[in-house]
Parts: sequence; structure tokens; C-alpha cells
Amino acid sequence: MTMMYFGFAMFINLLFYVLLIAVVVYVLYCLRQIVKLLTEIKEALKNKSE
Repeated sequence: MTMMYFGFAMFINLLFYVLLIAVVVYVLYCLRQIVKLLTEIKEALKNKSE
């Protein structure tokens, strides 16, 4: 009984870590997209000013 509960707790823990990693990866991906967008805007403004 205790072993089954321990296994369930381990599974929940693993699930939590997987979710955490997924969120971190998603946030990093979004940040990269934003940086790319900002760089494009900056380039466009620089080209317009010349």
C-alpha cells in the first residue's frame, strides 16, 4: 500500500517537473521570437531613417 502511494507521488513529481520544463522551454521560445521581432523593427527603423 505504502509502495503504491510512493510510486504515485513519484509519478506526480515527475509530471510536475516535465510541466515545469515545458513551460520554461515555451517561455524561452517566446522570448526568442520577441527578440527577433524587436530586431526586425529596429532594422526597419534604421533603414527608414537613412
